[in-house]
Amino acid sequence: MEKTDLTIQDVEVIIARLFDKAINQLGLRPEQAFTYVVEETEFSMRKEPLIMKFIWQTLLYVTAQKYSPRFLGDGAHAEDALEELSDIYNACDVNQLSELEMAGQKVDHIKAYATLVSKEFLSK
Repeated sequence: MEKTDLTIQDVEVIIARLFDKAINQLGLRPEQAFTYVVEETEFSMRKEPLIMKFIWQTLLYVTAQKYSPRFLGDGAHAEDALEELSDIYNACDVNQLSELEMAGQKVDHIKAYATLVSKEFLSK
């Protein structure tokens, strides 16, 4: 497994704070906040191992859905976002989380979230 300095908790905090900033400080709508969080984190996530991208995507969708079930909106941007989610979920799966678990990170909630994200966004 590739080395990462990020923990699951780090990713959760980063995404939650960026969504909070986007909605409560910048006054963005949920679909705008989703795009804002993606743009703010995209570059740094490119350097992360696949498993962290899987976690990032999972937490991104779960957090966005807390603000609005229609956070993706419609159109090309939504299609691109779902395609990226699909690509990452096809390349990685929850079983790979066991490597992080062995490194002392708690992963059960990520497994549950991944199941929800897969059912909600990739099963259509």
